Amino acid sequence: GSAGSIIVNGEAHVGRLAAKFPVQTANKPIAHIRNGVDLEDVGHLPSSMPAPTLRLLHTGFFYHFYTPHHLITALRLVQCNNPKALVGLELEFMGDGFPEQLIRELESWGLGELIRRTPVGSYSDALAAMSRADGLMAVLPPLDSDRDRLPTKLYEYLSTDRPILAVAHPGGAAARLLDGVPDTLVVDNGDQAAIADALVAFIALARRRRAEGYPPGLGRRAEPHHYRERAAQMDAFLRRVLGPEVGNVAVGH
Repeated sequence: GSAGSIIVNGEAHVGRLAAKFPVQTANKPIAHIRNGVDLEDVGHLPSSMPAPTLRLLHTGFFYHFYTPHHLITALRLVQCNNPKALVGLELEFMGDGFPEQLIRELESWGLGELIRRTPVGSYSDALAAMSRADGLMAVLPPLDSDRDRLPTKLYEYLSTDRPILAVAHPGGAAARLLDGVPDTLVVDNGDQAAIADALVAFIALARRRRAEGYPPGLGRRAEPHHYRERAAQMDAFLRRVLGPEVGNVAVGH
């Protein structure tokens, strides 16, 4: 209750704080400042040759209830209803925690060869893998507690020119971030049939972009989320808090 100001990373937290702690937050500025990406890191990535297969990449960890089970179930639906979509396809999961149970299920369905698990790497390794992939995936669990989750990887994905598939709550933070952004697909993470249809559409989009090239300007999708923009937001917020005391001191990055 003694804090003079509050900074949150999660849009829904702004309303929650004011509702749950009306006395403590009264007359205190509350700012929602999102995460972002350093576009200079991406700009130095070397170009790469296409892989023999169409590669769709997911980066990041899985743990506890946070697993790609709904995506894997949808993959089984695609196998049954549209098997040609899976020809020449590889789904790479970079990071730890992919459940062994899902691997056994994939193998029992004859889909084990589609999945490639690579160990967690450095930040630079992850960015390089994104630049080599034909499409990028973010998979959020269908839980109310994850509705407002906004994976940092989405900002990194947006800094590339690759198509993006987000399996997420249609009214959640990830869906709002990607709303209207070119070459992005968002599908309801609670609807298996819809995930399967979106996966087929995403594979087709990735194949088309790989064959025809990537529209100019897609790599600029992340410009509104550059760290310099976040630093400017933080600077403006601190000036509201400190008022004339801040003088000419700026917050940099």
